[in-house]
Amino acid sequence: KAQHRWRNPNPPKSTMFMVKTKFASIWPNFSTVAKRRRIPSKYRSMAIGKAQKAIADYLHTIRSLSYAHADHIATNASVSIGNLIRQLDFSVLTFSKSLRKHLSYHPINEFEFFFESIGIDYSEVSEYLPEKKFFFYEDRTVLDAACALSGFGFPWNNLGKLYKEERLVFLQSPEEIESRLLKLKDIGFSTVAVIGICLAIPHTLCGGGELDAETRWLFVKLKRVFEELDSQNLFEENVDSWYAISRKIKVFYDLGFENEEMRELMGRSKSLFMEFSEEALMEKTEYFCRFGVGKEDAAILILRNPAIMNFDLEKPVISVMGMLKHLGLSQDEVDAVAQK
Repeated sequence: KAQHRWRNPNPPKSTMFMVKTKFASIWPNFSTVAKRRRIPSKYRSMAIGKAQKAIADYLHTIRSLSYAHADHIATNASVSIGNLIRQLDFSVLTFSKSLRKHLSYHPINEFEFFFESIGIDYSEVSEYLPEKKFFFYEDRTVLDAACALSGFGFPWNNLGKLYKEERLVFLQSPEEIESRLLKLKDIGFSTVAVIGICLAIPHTLCGGGELDAETRWLFVKLKRVFEELDSQNLFEENVDSWYAISRKIKVFYDLGFENEEMRELMGRSKSLFMEFSEEALMEKTEYFCRFGVGKEDAAILILRNPAIMNFDLEKPVISVMGMLKHLGLSQDEVDAVAQK
């Protein structure tokens, strides 16, 4: 026979109290979610704008950021703004007031907004958040560095590129950053040129306010290359253009920029930098390196023979060794490659 569990029709008051308390703790959250109204599509832009303004005002008044920097953070953290909005019940008449009240009782993780705003994908932001720190007053080092870079002219939402590649830049004081940037500019570059080059080669921003010999040498040589390339007519005078061409230059910098012949050839390779992407240049140099060609030799091979960029080298319809010999490698060099 099935056994029936006996239930006390009159449970102790203490048990009833525990059940009611637990239910009461769940019900408010449930009812809040149930009653929370979604933002109609026609009001979505308005809600986002009000949320951005509320965050900018919060960072400006509570954290004493300049309004320009507070606005940079608020307007470039779209996912964080969306997460904030979803926590609130929407009403056209009271939304601004609800935002201010919410921020008063529910402080945001300011670093989360910051890292998203400088261009780091929101899905990666958690990797960069400082441990057990939520507010800028707990550690302003990274923020102050970002403000210094922005003050020089770096696009705020591009600073994430620098941070991901060279975090040491953001451990320097604003004074060190400003001093270094001005010294780089004094070598003979415009402001946007310095920004584009530093975004492409981030380690040039490390080392404090005084320029080390290596960085000064690099910028002097880069200046000569750009002059020979006739950079004034090669691309527009803006950060994006300088960044794009500097990334292409960096392909050869990584392969051996110390080589004088390489630098001279780069200055005479205007069409190479105008017609081909950074990815295409990397692909071709990596192709030759797979055959045992040295990095410098691969770079010089392409610079001497830019037409090689149009060859489909992945299709086995040509003699690679014959082509290498045709393009200038000696028989001994070709034999050495063949043995690898």
